[in-house]
Amino acid sequence: MNASPGTACRPTEQEEPSMSDEHPLEQLLREAKDKDDLNAAVVDAEHRKTLELQERVQARWVQSKASLIDEIERANAVLAKHALRERYAFRELPDSGPGNISRGNLALGYAPPSKSARAEYDLTVIASDGRITLLHRASGQRHQNLTVFTALGKNWEAILTGLYRDHLKKGRETAQNLPLAGDLGGRA
Repeated sequence: MNASPGTACRPTEQEEPSMSDEHPLEQLLREAKDKDDLNAAVVDAEHRKTLELQERVQARWVQSKASLIDEIERANAVLAKHALRERYAFRELPDSGPGNISRGNLALGYAPPSKSARAEYDLTVIASDGRITLLHRASGQRHQNLTVFTALGKNWEAILTGLYRDHLKKGRETAQNLPLAGDLGGRA
């Protein structure tokens, strides 16, 4: 730079301003961009983590649901063995709703041709953490002890047994508990 005495020094077109000559707004904008980039990376990482968890929850729900269906079959076999008409059923709803992996109804009712099974529990599998919420329709009581990661046959066994225990407390319909015609074994 060539400057005569008493004149301000200005950079020529070929010289770049030093960091000390940089406008404070430049630094502020650079820091804001760096912060925005960091925040975007954190959000992306959290989003990926959430999607990975939802995929794990979905995969585990398939296993938990299979365990539930197996336990329903076992329980229904015990009821049939004792010539009882009650049967358990699980019906998954086609629309799971926002934030859920699955929704359905877990019921205990009388086998056809009598009344259809009432949905005793609304079952919801939460996508964000795999919680399985069972809401008892009659009492409004929530059971949230299960997750898709912990729901095993023994858990479902206890739930189905509790459902039958509640059913017994309400009183069974005597006409519904007559043996099935095929179960009379020639005693008719």
